[in-house]
Amino acid sequence: MNNFNKLYHTDLELRLAAYVFEAHEAIIITDNSLKVLRVNKAYTDITGFAPEEIIGKTTKIYISSIQNKDYYRNMREIITANGYWEGELYNQRKNGELYPALLSISAVKDKKGNVSHYVGHLKDLADYKNKECALSRKFDEERVLSNLMNVSFKPMDEFLQQAIEQITAIEWLRLEPTGAIFLTRNEGKANMMKLVCNYNLDQHVSEQCAHIIFGECLCGRAARSKQIQFCSDIDDPRHEWA
Repeated sequence: MNNFNKLYHTDLELRLAAYVFEAHEAIIITDNSLKVLRVNKAYTDITGFAPEEIIGKTTKIYISSIQNKDYYRNMREIITANGYWEGELYNQRKNGELYPALLSISAVKDKKGNVSHYVGHLKDLADYKNKECALSRKFDEERVLSNLMNVSFKPMDEFLQQAIEQITAIEWLRLEPTGAIFLTRNEGKANMMKLVCNYNLDQHVSEQCAHIIFGECLCGRAARSKQIQFCSDIDDPRHEWA
């Protein structure tokens, strides 16, 4: 009877282990030298590496260059001290694509207390991060629009000044922190441009372009031609001749 109970419990443990291993969460098992021994289907689905492509190789096969050596050194030190590590990082799929992931690593020790294996649990955060980014962008857009609505009753030049500052401050737009807005008006026979607001323009540029005629400088030519004009450095004193 005792042997039967032992066999029953052993079989139950094996079936439970198999169930856990084939769960939806990606799992990777390595030896103490980080050589891959086994991965499950979820791991293959996330990384693109089939078992035969990664078993026997080290985990360096999918490490990205986003994290530096100090990052991984700190990870190893924490695992050595605590037997566990968890954090977000960027991994690399088989096709070279980088993706954000949540990784947890547990050290497995033998009866003598020496590390024999490492078990890693991997979760792909790409969809979550994309949704988070979309929500953040929507929040930024609504915040800027709300702020502009609050100042829309102010004089035009003051409103435009706040508008350009608000828009260029949105980080994900990745705009150069320099810009200007002109308004046009007729003065006799000449069409004039008035610099009504600027953001981080060099003082001499903002002064010489305060009132200009269409076509007289880089700014004027852009307005007259209705085409983009290129300049290596808009703050260069020679910009009017560019």
